[in-house]
Amino acid sequence: MVAVNMDDGTATLIRVYDCIHQQLALLQNPENQMKAIDCKLKSILYEEFRRSTLLKQTEEANAYMQKRVHRNEYPRFLHYFVCNREAKVQRLKEELQNLQTIVQDLSKKVSDDSSQLTALRRQKRNAHTTVIRKQQMEGLSHQLFIQVVDGQPPTDNLKNLRAEGQQQRSLLASEQVLLDAVGKSVQQVQQGLLLFQQAEGHYRHARSINERVKCGSPQMCDEDVGYDFGAEDSGRNRQKSERQDSDLQNVLDRTIDQAHGLAMKAYQLMSTGLASFPAEAKAQYPQLCASMRQVAFPRVQGASPTGALEDNAIFDTPRVAMTGMTSGCQIQDNVKVMGQCASMTSQQLSLMESTQNAVTMNVQQLQASLRTLERNIVAERNNIFNGLHAKAMALPVA
Repeated sequence: MVAVNMDDGTATLIRVYDCIHQQLALLQNPENQMKAIDCKLKSILYEEFRRSTLLKQTEEANAYMQKRVHRNEYPRFLHYFVCNREAKVQRLKEELQNLQTIVQDLSKKVSDDSSQLTALRRQKRNAHTTVIRKQQMEGLSHQLFIQVVDGQPPTDNLKNLRAEGQQQRSLLASEQVLLDAVGKSVQQVQQGLLLFQQAEGHYRHARSINERVKCGSPQMCDEDVGYDFGAEDSGRNRQKSERQDSDLQNVLDRTIDQAHGLAMKAYQLMSTGLASFPAEAKAQYPQLCASMRQVAFPRVQGASPTGALEDNAIFDTPRVAMTGMTSGCQIQDNVKVMGQCASMTSQQLSLMESTQNAVTMNVQQLQASLRTLERNIVAERNNIFNGLHAKAMALPVA
């Protein structure tokens, strides 16, 4: 039993608390009652709508049948010539009687549904009022509990739990900030890896186009097209071939430019992602981060890096000025360079994601520890209240 002090004010609050709980015990779960009423209300609403629609259709059929009976019983013009008209009138009257019976039955059921709906809506309002009253009493009960417990000096155990909880919350906030920072770096490196792979694909495409440019278009000689028209056709074919070569060269240049652009963006993202990786993570997880940033990416040939990348440590070669990079060897070299960059980026990304997973696990452990502390704090406060409650019950009622 927790050692607590007792005064008259605390005893009074505890008696009010008990009184409220006695009233709450009399309430037979109004939330479930209201749900059951809602379910029944929806069912009857559906039935009322269905029967009302059927009643309207039957009333229309009844009105039409009355007209048919009247036309055949008191005929005019062609209705005089209907064969066995008296039997037909009798049959129509029987159908009319059946329709009238159905109308009366449906009208009664619709009226009953309406009465039920009125009663259910009243019950729902009452249940809703009871739910609100219960919630108010529960809120007041909770306030009384807090007032009673907070009115006592905290126990040593409660002080220790609160101090430890504050420490855990501080550590958790710090780890969450670290996790966000690591996540941003990981995202940038992931984007860089994707761009390296896309650039490699563009360089491969450029290599294929370059092979076509080197092969050129087949030329036709005069003998292939005849003596009279050979020179003219040969000239047209030559012009067509030159246009095709020019178009292929333009496509090659655009593809290389796109590959260069993707490569430069990839270098920039890798540089930013590695540079922004938090030092706290490296200090906290030295083994995972030991190889991070100790890499030198090969530089793609023919592109012009931005000023921020000219002297960047991620390159293993100095800047080399190159223009007109259309040779097959240089394109093939860039295919290899992009493949190497993608492989090196994958290795760095694996290390970063391992660190991210470690930080995530630490965050989850801190969250679990904090939840345990919060449960222990609640349990200690309950112990304090129960001790006060036992003393209040032992006191004589004035």
